[in-house]
Amino acid sequence: MAIPTTLHQLWKTEDVPARFTTLRETWRKRNPSWDIRLWTDRDLDELVSTRYPELLELYRGYEAPICRADLGRYLVLETFGGIYADLDCECLKPLDPLLAGLAFVVGVEPDVHRHDGLVERSGLDKVLCPSFIACEPGHPFWPHVRDHARQAFGQGGILDQTGPFMLTRAYHAYGEKAALTILPAETLYPFDKFQCWDGRVHDLTVWERDSREAYVAHYWDGGWFRPAAPLDGPPLGLSARLSAAPIAPATYPDDPAATLISCLTTADGWTVDLELAIETYLHQTHPSRELVIVVRRIDPMLARRVGAYGRGDIRLIAAGDDASTPAQLRAVGAQAAGGSLVCRWDAGELQDARRLHVQLRVLAQGKAQASLLARRLEWRPDTRQMAITADNPGLGSLICQKSLWPRDEDDPAETLRQLFAALRVTTVDLPRLSLKVVRPADAAAFEAAWPTATARFEGDRCDDVAEEVGKRLPLGLVRRETAEAKPTARSRPKPGEILILTPVKDGRRRLPRYMELLSRLDGGGAPLSVAFLEGDSRDGSFEALQDALPSLEGRFARVEAYRRHDGLAIDGPRWERSVQRVRRAAIARARNRLLATALGEAEWVLWLDVDVMDYPADLLARLLETGKSIVVPHCVLPDGSSFDLNTFIFANGGDDPKHLVDGLFQPFRGDGRLYLEDVADQDLVQVDSVGGAALLVRGDLHRDGLNFPAYPYGGYIETEGLAMMARDMGEACWALPKLRVLHPDDTAPG
Repeated sequence: MAIPTTLHQLWKTEDVPARFTTLRETWRKRNPSWDIRLWTDRDLDELVSTRYPELLELYRGYEAPICRADLGRYLVLETFGGIYADLDCECLKPLDPLLAGLAFVVGVEPDVHRHDGLVERSGLDKVLCPSFIACEPGHPFWPHVRDHARQAFGQGGILDQTGPFMLTRAYHAYGEKAALTILPAETLYPFDKFQCWDGRVHDLTVWERDSREAYVAHYWDGGWFRPAAPLDGPPLGLSARLSAAPIAPATYPDDPAATLISCLTTADGWTVDLELAIETYLHQTHPSRELVIVVRRIDPMLARRVGAYGRGDIRLIAAGDDASTPAQLRAVGAQAAGGSLVCRWDAGELQDARRLHVQLRVLAQGKAQASLLARRLEWRPDTRQMAITADNPGLGSLICQKSLWPRDEDDPAETLRQLFAALRVTTVDLPRLSLKVVRPADAAAFEAAWPTATARFEGDRCDDVAEEVGKRLPLGLVRRETAEAKPTARSRPKPGEILILTPVKDGRRRLPRYMELLSRLDGGGAPLSVAFLEGDSRDGSFEALQDALPSLEGRFARVEAYRRHDGLAIDGPRWERSVQRVRRAAIARARNRLLATALGEAEWVLWLDVDVMDYPADLLARLLETGKSIVVPHCVLPDGSSFDLNTFIFANGGDDPKHLVDGLFQPFRGDGRLYLEDVADQDLVQVDSVGGAALLVRGDLHRDGLNFPAYPYGGYIETEGLAMMARDMGEACWALPKLRVLHPDDTAPG
């Protein structure tokens, strides 16, 4: 018997926090044939009730939820076998070679943990960690563990009742130790909890050195045992130096988050480099900021692309032809900056999401007027090289009080000398805060600096470090550009691109499940791309979307996100007939804006709502197999009834005019219309209208003008209007009643 290739993970509900999305995707990426199952609290309770009723009182009797999670994972593995991994575990390598021929695998915690006071008092010589376990179903060790859990109930703390101490004691008392494979910490736990909590794991030299032999990395994010400081908060393992200068210390507000920082970049029209600057600006965690883009002249494409972000904090400034150099453009931008601090934000460079936060924090602590990064990353993707530069601060990382911003940058070395002589300057040593993409024009300088770099990564190790950095930086944009620039068969745009388009409003809690489903969607060999348009959200959807996007890079040819507010705010139920014209017009405008921005040369467009909660991995393949230009699946509620009532068939050849409300046909459910639940036994049916929960449209139809009317089109609007417009273009709409897409029942239809 072999260990099943099923990964089990636990969370309270299906709404897994976005911070785990990137880590979860690594399991699928490294092990593409695996099944991945998420167990919720409800699922575990049902498992215990049906499979282990004798343990139900014990299971429900635990005071701490983590104890139920511990026992639950053990019972899942005993029942089904497979691999269990905590959500804060990352898969670094394919696991098949590690698990081949083994029946039960568990790892020990790092040796440094033995010096923790709790471990010393436990008397254990080593600690088995239940954050990663792999086993065959029905392994005989599990009944032994259950017995120990019964005996430990109510005794000691969590570690003793169900956690690592209980598991370790069960191991020591087990008579068939040869049936268990105990892996060293270097294999599954390359970083100890102190490295993760104090930020040393963010040091790329530490990360690269300690992860070389590891298959899995655990980041010790367990909320029940961690100290109060958040995982992604300070400190980050950085060091900082403060120069001495004859100037009074600077003062900052008690709450540094209120300090407005003006990020300053220059451009010569719309370029990929400018896109990189904007994307990393959008991801910044410091809330009070603006991006000032200075150009000589504002051309229409630049204005359109910048405007598509829909951000009032991104400003375009025309300096005029007199500003002939980047330094002169920056001088104009610094003058126009609204913030008390100005930060260099050069195009073609990628900034970590916490760069502003960290540099401001160090400025405030040092009461300094300026800050620079001591070392930075330089990445040359075409040759698979990455370097951490020598300790030599440069102006490209400068953040400085506006009133003291250097006006003359003709001699950067002299400008730096003057800064250090006249100001209190903090030098921050955390290279991953800023990454420069090395272009062919900069290759000679990169090669000259390569021998003096403090760390160098090449080939596979460069790729591994780039993937680590890519958790917080949009490296996919650079890879896409690099691939398009290479005249090879592999990198040319592939025919048959399928573009997935998703409008998002107040979808934060649905995004983790959306991303999970999207990651398993089978494109049948066709290149997949995905684009989002967020607007009018009040739940932080855009920020959550930005956090989740890195998990899609690499698998998707294009990953794009835009923002455009429509000002839509509806009080009361959204299905009321009186608000349909306004509501659906706003949805239509969002769809059309996303379509106009992202369509490109896509052969197919799959419209996919963010709140769809389940669909088969072969959804696309089955829709494409119909050969129809417009086709939808059957979107149902958990009880099996039709959810998307915008997909319908006229029962009497058309709607009765008596159902016109505010210019739209709005009959009551079933009045003159049939839904897919009424033809559920058919494989393929022609329909008179379609919904947008999941809708496949041939790209050429959109390019020929088929869109979503934002006004009554013969009494129909949005997706219904699209169907009527398609009919007038000579195209029929189709549906697959047996192909089901599940929608939650917490949203009313309409």
